[in-house]
Amino acid sequence: MNRPEKENMEDAVRKAFNSGSVFSDDDERIGKYLRFLASAPVPNELIRHTFIIRALIINSIKQDRALEKSESRAHKYAVRVLWLSFLAIALSVYSIYQSHQTSSMMQRLVEAQEAEVKMLDIK
Repeated sequence: MNRPEKENMEDAVRKAFNSGSVFSDDDERIGKYLRFLASAPVPNELIRHTFIIRALIINSIKQDRALEKSESRAHKYAVRVLWLSFLAIALSVYSIYQSHQTSSMMQRLVEAQEAEVKMLDIK
């Protein structure tokens, strides 16, 4: 990074932190800020501490955004799993109902056949 680019980036980072826009900038832009802060030569200790603190803040912002995305995906999957669970329970209840209906019909059929056998035995 040549000197004018370094100064432009340093000004951009300073303006972003002073205005608070660093918290709403997109990931690509704060990634550039972070690369600058990590690779720029530091002329004195006061500026070094400022660079370190700003880099930590940017890392925190990026980590918060990643966690928000992860939580959002996890929530979507949890909702899908919940719906699938309800569907599985409903199908299980329906299956039990059908099984009960079939057993009742089979029981009536067996009773009818037994009644026919008794009628035949009586004759």
